Amino acid sequence: MQTTLPKAPREVEILHYDGSFEVNSPKDVVYDFIADPAKVSTILPDVQDVKITDHDDFSMKAKMGISFVKGLMDVKCTFTEKTPFTFLKLKANANGLSSVVELEASFTLKDGEVGGTVVRWAADVKIAGLLARVGSRLIDSATQKYVTEMINSLKPKLTQ
Repeated sequence: MQTTLPKAPREVEILHYDGSFEVNSPKDVVYDFIADPAKVSTILPDVQDVKITDHDDFSMKAKMGISFVKGLMDVKCTFTEKTPFTFLKLKANANGLSSVVELEASFTLKDGEVGGTVVRWAADVKIAGLLARVGSRLIDSATQKYVTEMINSLKPKLTQ
């Protein structure tokens, strides 16, 4: 008789989310908010101890978790690309909970049809370590909730 061992959980989870929304503020106002570490850090859920290093770099502690794996992670963020009033790319690396989380978020800004700005965003997330072993469905659900909270927090702050 042959026994089959259960499949080992994946060591790395890679996820992608994207979307768009429109606000009534002009592109320069939207860009200035997203490009400012002091302002953009306010949209991140469960953040503590934000430290701004310069106009492109900041760090913080953030409460994160999935299922029974929860706690504080040290997060370092850097704007890796900035094209004034049209494009921004932010990279974040989080360490803690015997895990590593890497986020790459991009924001493309276009003029809206009746004024305002269309914000197209994308987020690529890579999760490794203990958090990646929780299970794909739980990871996707928790990560999608976190990304949705950030976008929903951003929208009203961009509206004039």
